[in-house]
Amino acid sequence: MQHYPDCRDNAGVSHIDSSFRICKSHTMNGLRRSGFSLTELLVAITVTGVLVALLVPAVQSARESARRTQCSARMNQIGRAIHAFETARGRIPKYDPRFDPEWRSGESSHVPLLPWLDQASLYEKLGPPYQIVGLNRGLVALGNTSQLISTKLPIFTCPSDSGKGLNSYYYNFGSLIAAQFDVDYDDAPKKYGPFAPNPNAIKKLTEIRDGLSNTAAVSERLFGSYDESGFDRRRDVWFSGLESVLAQRTPELIDTDWAMNLCRSANPVPGQFAIYVGETWAYGSYETAWYNHVAGPNSDVPACSTYYPQYSGVPGIMMSKRGIFAATSAHRGRVNVLLADGSVRGVSSQIDLQIWREFGTVNGGETTADF
Repeated sequence: MQHYPDCRDNAGVSHIDSSFRICKSHTMNGLRRSGFSLTELLVAITVTGVLVALLVPAVQSARESARRTQCSARMNQIGRAIHAFETARGRIPKYDPRFDPEWRSGESSHVPLLPWLDQASLYEKLGPPYQIVGLNRGLVALGNTSQLISTKLPIFTCPSDSGKGLNSYYYNFGSLIAAQFDVDYDDAPKKYGPFAPNPNAIKKLTEIRDGLSNTAAVSERLFGSYDESGFDRRRDVWFSGLESVLAQRTPELIDTDWAMNLCRSANPVPGQFAIYVGETWAYGSYETAWYNHVAGPNSDVPACSTYYPQYSGVPGIMMSKRGIFAATSAHRGRVNVLLADGSVRGVSSQIDLQIWREFGTVNGGETTADF
């Protein structure tokens, strides 16, 4: 006699199906179940996928929020250093050799701030005299300073920008295409930014009549693309050759909107644009340390130098002193701006252009707090 497994229900009664020779347990469907069905597995996979799809953007957003906060904190440190420097030296750290004989040739406003940013040792190693020359093909420094000014200092970089540069924070020259020494017409002082290197511009923060909380001091700019194969409109600088056109126009006739439309059409070939933007924190130029409020933040108008690449006889030389150089950032829809009072504010990329231009001036007579 063949024996089969004995299956008993809860009452202890054995049930043997002799035709199929299997045991049945009194489950809901009459069959013993183990594991998941295919339908259940597909549902579980689908639910998991949806959760991951929801979670990943949330994690990325949280990380970007943390990076943006860190970026803002670094700008705030620079703001405190500017105020401490002014208290100690009686002026703000800006380039103008005509009233600052101690200024070393070619240096940016970051350099004199080093002792107030826990970098006194590096500042002493730089030691005067030295000269810095920035090139589109890479940094050149006279003397033994090349390695020093190529040192990556976290205080000068925004963690949201994954590019290769060394400086993310640029000083405001105002709402003029040109803010250099040769621009000195009646309306210019109203359009200077705090760091415009003009003897008629301010030397102290107390000279800002528009109010410290209404005036931009420092903003962000993205690193250059470091890619010679094509022009990156948000990162690189076009050498437009507009200087020859501007030379035929008096300062009063230099219309910012006219220049913006011209720069918006930029389609340069390699050799006509700078890719090493932000390659050092030490050199003073629009490619490495200065910006202006001619175009709005994260504007579709690319950075546009008025010079030709061969200006001064060196191909690709980075020494722009005129042009359109907007604030740009890796933060979606906004840029961080350090105000002259030392606070940091996120400014929308959609800000009205006129308000943005007023925000960039020191003595324009505007009040731009409400934006």
